[in-house]
Amino acid sequence: MSGLYVALGDSFTEGVGDRNPQLPNGVRGWADRVAKQLAKQDPGWRYANLAVRSKRLHQIV
Repeated sequence: MSGLYVALGDSFTEGVGDRNPQLPNGVRGWADRVAKQLAKQDPGWRYANLAVRSKRLHQIV
């Protein structure tokens, strides 16, 4: 069973502060880590991290 995982949030969801120099944007947050685990269980999973740093909840909604 494949699915879609979409992460909405702010800089914490984006991964700011969780450095990973091996990635193009240099960060890897919790949402990326969850997506990796889901993909291990089912390679058909699709993932979008729509987190935007400095946004407030009402702006994200």
